Amino acid sequence: MEFKKQAVIIHEVFPEEADVLYTFTERVFEDVISEYCSQLFDLCSMRDKLLYLKSVPTAYRYLEHLENMLIKMEPIHVPQFRLEKLLARVFAPWLEQYLRQEQDWVQKSCKDQIDKYERQVKKHTHKVLPGTLPGLPIESKDADRLCPRLLFFNMT
Repeated sequence: MEFKKQAVIIHEVFPEEADVLYTFTERVFEDVISEYCSQLFDLCSMRDKLLYLKSVPTAYRYLEHLENMLIKMEPIHVPQFRLEKLLARVFAPWLEQYLRQEQDWVQKSCKDQIDKYERQVKKHTHKVLPGTLPGLPIESKDADRLCPRLLFFNMT
């Protein structure tokens, strides 16, 4: 991987105190990865909301993998807390939009599922008129006591 090659060169050429690997990594995150993610997320959000909602966490997981590799890299590495800050900067511009769209998607999906369930219940539920039970002659005073139980059993 290119980072590993650069780390070896940086380690051989620069003193560790110069912190050149971090500067290099920061430039890659800001100039390359951030730009790529911006283009990817813009394209996905224009095409399809669900595609966008899947692309953001997928990109994050891939970048976490890169982060883990950079933490374990030899002969020198970038400290985890610094990489986490770089990763946060890549996703910061997208966080609010992502959370808003995710919330909208979850609300819509839940509403659709509730509506589907209610349609199924309506299709399979028979109305019980007060004072009568299907197939059974029953007094009105007993129906008031039994109807809530019957409605409960019809809903389950």
